[in-house]
This record gives sequence, C-alpha cells and structure tokens, in this order.
Amino acid sequence: MTNPTNNIAVMALSGGMDSTSLLLHLLSKGYEVTAISFNYGQKHVLELERASSLIAYLGEHNIEVRHHIADLTSATALFESHLLQSGDDVPRGHYEEDNMKATVVPNRNALFSSLLYGTALSIANAKESAVEVVLGVHSGDHAIYPDCRPEF
Repeated sequence: MTNPTNNIAVMALSGGMDSTSLLLHLLSKGYEVTAISFNYGQKHVLELERASSLIAYLGEHNIEVRHHIADLTSATALFESHLLQSGDDVPRGHYEEDNMKATVVPNRNALFSSLLYGTALSIANAKESAVEVVLGVHSGDHAIYPDCRPEF
C-alpha cells in the first residue's frame, strides 16, 4: 500500500480494541504506520498475540504495517503490580475501587511514550520527514492510573 499523503505515524499497538481501532483509523487516513507492541511482563499476553494476528491479517490483504514487539521485561522486573506475571492475583472490582490500585504498572505509558518518541525520531531522521507519535490512553482509567490522566 502506498502512502499518497506522506503521513507517517508511530503508535503503540496493544492488540486490544482501542489500539486496533486507532491503527485502522490511521490506515484509513493513508498513514504509513510503524506499530510497537510492548511485552512488559504482563499476565494478559493474549493481546500481544492478537496484535501479531492483526498485522498478519492486514499483510494478507496487502496492507503493510511495520510491527515490532519490544521486550521491556528487564526494565519492569523491579516494578510491583498485580498485572505483572511476578505479581499476585489481579483483584476484581471497578477501576475506581481502592483495591484496583494494585494493578498500576508504574509509569507504563511514560515508558511506552518514550520508546515511541525515540522510534519516531529515528524514522524522521531516516526519511527526512515529520512523524506523528500516537498512543491511545484510556481516559476511563484515570482514577487509579496517573499516566492516564489529562495532565499526563
């Protein structure tokens, strides 16, 4: 697929429906997309499998998306979170309940943003073109996740 608009984006692709929708939106607008998925030691690795399956499906339909899975497990090995494989069982409840604070992965979106930005700079330098950084952060998670709040 060619890029008639010369729009280039680097995005986080978790494999969930929010980032999948964002990817499809960018593609519909003619963007050339580099998608990065992050293995940060999360228990819910199904999303990484879904991200890879989506990229394969798009490729089968002649839609090219550059995809990379970044391994952040050594960086997050020091983190405490029930969402990580090293953590306790994930508590049940609504996001705003106090027990859900155990699911915070400290500074996760900041780590993702930094890697997306570095990748975008590399692509921008190589192509001598502007590159947009795209990260879908779920605003409904703001109650317990500091890096989902508007000020982040």
